[in-house]
Amino acid sequence: MRQRALHLGTVGTTLTHDEWLRLRRQGIGGSDAAAIAGASDWSSPMSVYLDKVGASPPIETNEAMHWGNKLEAAVAAEFERQRSARITGRQFFYRSRLNPFMTATIDGRYRGTDNRWELYEGKTTSAYNRDAWSEEEVPLAVYVQVQHNLAVMGYYQCGVACLIGGQHFVSHIVRRDNDFIEKLIEREREFYETHMVPQVPPPVDGSSASTDALAALYPQSTGEVIDPLPEAEKALELVEAYAYWKGEVAAAEEELANASNSLKLMLGESEAGMAGQWRVAWSNRVRRSIDAKALAATHPEIASQFMKEAQYRVFSIKEMKDRD
Repeated sequence: MRQRALHLGTVGTTLTHDEWLRLRRQGIGGSDAAAIAGASDWSSPMSVYLDKVGASPPIETNEAMHWGNKLEAAVAAEFERQRSARITGRQFFYRSRLNPFMTATIDGRYRGTDNRWELYEGKTTSAYNRDAWSEEEVPLAVYVQVQHNLAVMGYYQCGVACLIGGQHFVSHIVRRDNDFIEKLIEREREFYETHMVPQVPPPVDGSSASTDALAALYPQSTGEVIDPLPEAEKALELVEAYAYWKGEVAAAEEELANASNSLKLMLGESEAGMAGQWRVAWSNRVRRSIDAKALAATHPEIASQFMKEAQYRVFSIKEMKDRD
């Protein structure tokens, strides 16, 4: 299939990291597509929007990200060995010619068995995500990302490799799905034209990504009291919905605790037991922590050196019964 993308540079050589971020904010990339489509567990339309308008805080590299970057070469090498292929063009940044709001940073490409260029996508993930990576298919978020990249590049398929928990390697071939791509492009176009261009935030949802995005956008209150809230009727509906679901959550947590405690009583001193196809375990664990209160009382000068202050906002709803 003919390539339809414009090569804008290579991250780390012709493009600095800051230049890549600037160009990336001007369009929608593969990981953005997964969030916009509602397929991401770690991002949301709101967090994508805040990133595009430059309102998101800088992402600090954690240990998982550090080792993920270090292992990229090893994952690619194993894919090359298993597929008898050679990956080239790593971290090339492209923009679609057909839909210029779509961009893609590709992990590489290689010649397939019929000598046709195919995309490559490399991943690392923790052992906790092993179930999401079956032997038959990739996780939905990765599938959306791959279809987005195939649309940008005009390619037919993509080889996907993932190292799980540092010791289990899986690889898949994801073929282009034109029907899916057509719907995905329309979803992305709507997001771009409705939110990115006019800089109008998308509606929030209940995802943790949206919660984190709002906390980053509004880290501190001014102390002002809004009376009444804008869209008063809608605000009251949301308050009533909050109160209802909070009650439902409390009831569910009580039922959960009841079932848990009843099963613990059945286990007694035993480690585990079986109920049908379910394994019920009450396992031993050891957790070590520092008694901050005792440390401060015994060695206040040492405790003060390691005192860390974190500022955050607490959300609450309280009925004011003395209000008309």
